[in-house]
Amino acid sequence: MYRNETIRSSEQGPIIIKTPVVIVGGSLSGLTLSRELERRSLNHVVLEASKEPRSPSIHYLTSLYAATTLGLDPEYQEKAKDRKLITGYTRYDASAPGLVVREEVLPNSTRKNGFVTFSLEELRYILGSKFNNHVLTGKSVCQVTNTDHRWEVKTTHEDIITSDIVIDATGSRVRVLSNLLGNKIIQDSVGKRTVRACFGGVYPYHGSEDALLFADGFPALGEGIPKEGAGWVMPLGNGLAEVVVGWETTLIDIAKWHTPKLKHLIKAYVKWFNDRGIPIAFDKRQEVVSGSFSQGLLDYRSIPSESGVAAFGESLGLNQPLNGYLIRNIAGYAEIMADEIQRYLNTGKWNPHDMLIGSSPVNFGQQVALSKRKMEAALAGKGRSTATSRLQEFLIKSLHEDGLWNAIDSGIPPTKVMAGIVRNPKYVDIISILGLDYIRLLLTNVLYRKELKEKIIYRFK
Repeated sequence: MYRNETIRSSEQGPIIIKTPVVIVGGSLSGLTLSRELERRSLNHVVLEASKEPRSPSIHYLTSLYAATTLGLDPEYQEKAKDRKLITGYTRYDASAPGLVVREEVLPNSTRKNGFVTFSLEELRYILGSKFNNHVLTGKSVCQVTNTDHRWEVKTTHEDIITSDIVIDATGSRVRVLSNLLGNKIIQDSVGKRTVRACFGGVYPYHGSEDALLFADGFPALGEGIPKEGAGWVMPLGNGLAEVVVGWETTLIDIAKWHTPKLKHLIKAYVKWFNDRGIPIAFDKRQEVVSGSFSQGLLDYRSIPSESGVAAFGESLGLNQPLNGYLIRNIAGYAEIMADEIQRYLNTGKWNPHDMLIGSSPVNFGQQVALSKRKMEAALAGKGRSTATSRLQEFLIKSLHEDGLWNAIDSGIPPTKVMAGIVRNPKYVDIISILGLDYIRLLLTNVLYRKELKEKIIYRFK
């Protein structure tokens, strides 16, 4: 039912395809959603503008859980063979003389589930190669129109793809919604949105390979240079580390921070560590890395709910690498979006944004706090073997308190129930350790729920 139909294809000329779903943007969000649609046998096309690997590329701390949810478990295990896992961190006070520690988790070499690092380009390449039958590279979209309730997407190569649904996974600039569809509200708001801009590089590094380093409260360097608001030293293994500084700016102003200013900022940051005996070879930089990540969320309510078009990913705050940390729930968000896509194809009902982030947009400050807490919990060694029973108790208690224990039996769509869980801060640690599949099993299997509740130590009154 949900298949792609290639009407015309040529090695030399444009292609014409009919497909249920077009995803514009083949980075982490678009490829994760592609993976979820593939699992459901929902045919689709991913259009990615770049043909060659893009550089610079920021790195993400990646846990075994995050790698597994993205289908990258073999790649995680391969990296884990060749380096010490990151299992600790130190946060310094950059406003104080010397090395004043604000907080610290010491590395633990006995832990087997710490972090490795993937660059964004590695993630794109691995995910893209796994689903390359759906991904068309070098296809920059130049026009999107709607005729008779179907979308027509044109590329600069004069390819034409018609579909029922268009997903904008182009990142913080949401090019399809703002530029190509001319949504005035989104056009006016995109450039004014606050983003976290990051700049740095990969440098030779001879410090600890199993711990992250942060320096908070770095002093302002003068007029015309952005004030550093966050920064890290992330060991990449093999005597290298990514050193990045970040600051807040509006998207429209991001271009005013030209490279000379940023180079001065990152040089001062590296010098701060070097002066304190942490060796980073600034003059031997191997590559530049940069990126920007939304902090003010897209006004998704301005998108017509019946349109069959939606934003997904970074513009909604669903995969921000806060403090270099790959958010672990991106696969869960992709699952919710895939449910909504399938529902639209079956029934014509379309409400993906409320399902993803609820009636109130996610507060970025809460996201930062949650990300920091998740990272610290993972580094502190909260693993499945030691926490499962306690978490099961807390999960059952919380589901009862929130009226979700028998919600699916009462006729509430499973997608809606899972969406409520994914976006509720209460369930963050539970999802990280028990996993979404386990929670789904618990909510959809009456007999298993009854058996587990009887075994759990916690007794409900």
